[in-house]
Amino acid sequence: NVRFLKINFADLNADGALDLAFTSVNNTNGQTSLRYTLNMARANQLFNFNINNLISISLPNLSAFDEPLLIDMDNDRDPDLLLGRFQGGLRYFENTGNLNFSLRNQRVIGIGDDFTERALSLAIADFNKNSKLDLVTGDRSGYVNIYPDFIEKLNDSLPNNRITIFNPILNQNTSYSFGREVSPAVYGDDLVVGLTGGGLQFLKNRNIVTAVGNEAISKKEIHFQLFPNPFYDKITIQTDRSGKIIIYNLLGIPLGDLSKIIPSIDYEISLRDLPKGVYFAVFMSDEGERVIKKIIKN
Repeated sequence: NVRFLKINFADLNADGALDLAFTSVNNTNGQTSLRYTLNMARANQLFNFNINNLISISLPNLSAFDEPLLIDMDNDRDPDLLLGRFQGGLRYFENTGNLNFSLRNQRVIGIGDDFTERALSLAIADFNKNSKLDLVTGDRSGYVNIYPDFIEKLNDSLPNNRITIFNPILNQNTSYSFGREVSPAVYGDDLVVGLTGGGLQFLKNRNIVTAVGNEAISKKEIHFQLFPNPFYDKITIQTDRSGKIIIYNLLGIPLGDLSKIIPSIDYEISLRDLPKGVYFAVFMSDEGERVIKKIIKN
């Protein structure tokens, strides 16, 4: 009888087992609430929740799609509450005892309500292994940000710290938008990003990335042309070398190999199934030379 659930697992009663908390909207009266139910199983056993025993937590001005994250913020061994607001802001509520929460900061690290960065989603990690929590956020901008050691900087206004993705085509790290809205989750030292259009992307944490430079890109003159560019559903290729062409997205993920290209003959390929956006067309000659062209689908 509820919808728009935003869930979080945390040990709420210090028994070592993860309990369940969530925000949701009541289908009957349209009200949003934060509720929890305790895990009746022991630590490291299968979850055992009684959904008929839900307990409400009172919070002011709770909105649909607000996302809870229950963690110990002040080292007193009980869970406090970070609330990622649908309006884009980040709020901190201190647990004053028995899961009673008081608002302590309504612009954590300077993240306030922002129409362009709504639907704030939260995760916690320790990527730099210094026993201090790092905050991971996603929002409607499509970008994922990481704020290291953020608890020490709660009252500061921190700039966006967008993650970068290593692009093997460009041989460098690049900022990347995952789409209209993203929800990050931590898996060990890595990230899993949920996309609003459906699907998941797994991001491997590469602490140190050494780019190989531009040596792999051919410095020889190769005739390689693509037209029209921008294109709608197909492109034509002209080259004076034999080889193959591969289309990559901005993450450097190949979207399929095409058959061998014969030099001096126009080669037409259909790309109608690709969504609108920017891609890289990489031509690899039979001699191992490489040429990269940026193409745009309208």
